[in-house]
Amino acid sequence: EQKQLDAVQIAYIGNGAGVVNLKYSVDGGAWTSIIAKTITTSVTDAEEATNQADGSVFLSGTEYRFQIETTGGNIPIELKYRYSKLNATI
Repeated sequence: EQKQLDAVQIAYIGNGAGVVNLKYSVDGGAWTSIIAKTITTSVTDAEEATNQADGSVFLSGTEYRFQIETTGGNIPIELKYRYSKLNATI
């Protein structure tokens, strides 16, 4: 079933330095960056995106996979996403 990713949100505990990077893959394709946040304070925060990091719209597909990378001791605590089902034609 074809889907369209609408939005993603990642929550994290910042450690004052480093990066939180969220990527996605559609139908086993290449990993594409959604959020690349440089952390400068020690705070619990969340980032939301409705497009890829380069501003392009999210790709549609049947399977979405997500990858979270962090440096500097930042801790991801939650990942949320929303998608729409695309109507199939006969």
